[in-house]
Amino acid sequence: MQKANPPTSQGQSYDDWAREYYKIIRIPKQFAHVTREGRVRLVGPVKGVYELVGEDDAFYLVRNLPIEDPESPGHEAWLDSLYREAERQALEEYLRTVFLVADQPDTNLVFTDRVQFESLSKGLPSSGRWQMSFDVADMNGDGKLDLVLPPPRGGNGKPVIMLQGAVFGEWIPWGFCVWPRDVKLDYGSIRAADFDGDGHRDLVLAVHFGDTVVMYGDGRGNFERAVRLPRGNGAVTARAVVVADFNKDGRLDAATQAELDVDIGKGQLVRSGLVNVVLNLPTDWKLGGNEGLPDSGHSDWLTAHDLDGDGYPELLLTSRKAGEARLILKNLGGAKSWEPLASKALPFDAFVFSVAAGKVDDAKARDVVYCFEQFHPMKQGEPAQACALYHFHDRQGRFAIPGRGELIWKTTAYFENPKGVALGDLDGDGRNDLVIIFPSGKVLVLLQGADGQWLEERSPELVFTNTDLFDVRIADLDGDKRSELILMGAPKEQKQEGGGVFVFKVHRKTT
Repeated sequence: MQKANPPTSQGQSYDDWAREYYKIIRIPKQFAHVTREGRVRLVGPVKGVYELVGEDDAFYLVRNLPIEDPESPGHEAWLDSLYREAERQALEEYLRTVFLVADQPDTNLVFTDRVQFESLSKGLPSSGRWQMSFDVADMNGDGKLDLVLPPPRGGNGKPVIMLQGAVFGEWIPWGFCVWPRDVKLDYGSIRAADFDGDGHRDLVLAVHFGDTVVMYGDGRGNFERAVRLPRGNGAVTARAVVVADFNKDGRLDAATQAELDVDIGKGQLVRSGLVNVVLNLPTDWKLGGNEGLPDSGHSDWLTAHDLDGDGYPELLLTSRKAGEARLILKNLGGAKSWEPLASKALPFDAFVFSVAAGKVDDAKARDVVYCFEQFHPMKQGEPAQACALYHFHDRQGRFAIPGRGELIWKTTAYFENPKGVALGDLDGDGRNDLVIIFPSGKVLVLLQGADGQWLEERSPELVFTNTDLFDVRIADLDGDKRSELILMGAPKEQKQEGGGVFVFKVHRKTT
């Protein structure tokens, strides 16, 4: 007697399945006998039990037992279908409690043509593999903000500092820089900060498959003095770094997140040392506390921001591993221990690519934007690509933990991840806007309206057909109280043209 699968596994309707399952069959009487319960049991090598519905001189007229009967050939499949249905209902009920945007319609933002972008990139690299993240800082003390670039991938392993020329929009490489000789440098994320308090900008570089290195500057281009920062796990490397004063001692510290959570040499998952907060103490660099830091996930983007106003910056992580919700970590004081915040409000089972923190509608700048990819757990098809806003304040301006994200933008597409996001005032109206970058070279500009509505700026000037964008920044480079947009990327294909560093002046159009 063959097992009968439920109709859902056969692609049948229930009526068709039941008609086939309960059809009358004839069994010769010499091959069966009738039990006291009115059932027909086969005798001989073939086993089976049926419900007796009639007989004639030579045959029993039988059909399969009801699927609820333990002896029915369909009973096991029936129980399985009940279990799967219960699972489905439980999952549906659970999904109603989480932040799931994959089942929501794509956003249909109002278009606008409010600003124009003027390229001011003369002298900047117009090709090359510029990864992962750059910085903006006055490196030579002339009062002008410069561009601090990581070593290009496949290059000579030396960072590149582009100084502003005599005319804004003309850039000159700082050609007299001296770099450490005994430290391996390569592409990654770079940040500029005064770590030793001498008034000169230093650098920290999170090196792909290498160390995170602090290079102390003298203001004249000498960065030869270098320190490798300690790691919580020697098998873990990072190519994302953020600078903040995590222990509130007046000295800037650094934090990194693993670029992989696998020990490549052993092929094993790593469960420790994935996030490192390294404190810049007067005597040396020391690891901060790791209690509460996540033991899974890896990323190319993180930031830090004081969300609760206690003076201790929180860590805001991302994750290229789906389902990691321990991304916003409250600094419990002095970077000694950490506590996840708003984990249930973050996108459910998502790949979280980028984050920005600052002011959207809060005077104390306690807003966070996360951009992510999310597949629907119960449906096949293309994933959602989306960005959501989290308000860490209530209507009265008091600190509050959000219960759910507020969807800003969503589309449905494969391979178009919102891999970078920047928050800043582009159009000069006093409200911060968003710029989101994609591996296709697309740049999505969202201007914030007076009522908090997001408007999609049509920007034909921002077209990078052969460039995979890696980083974006909004900053006032020339000090005229108007923003510039800075972008950095690499060719989509290794041997293809594309990539570079690009600066655009943002002009407000007159109506």
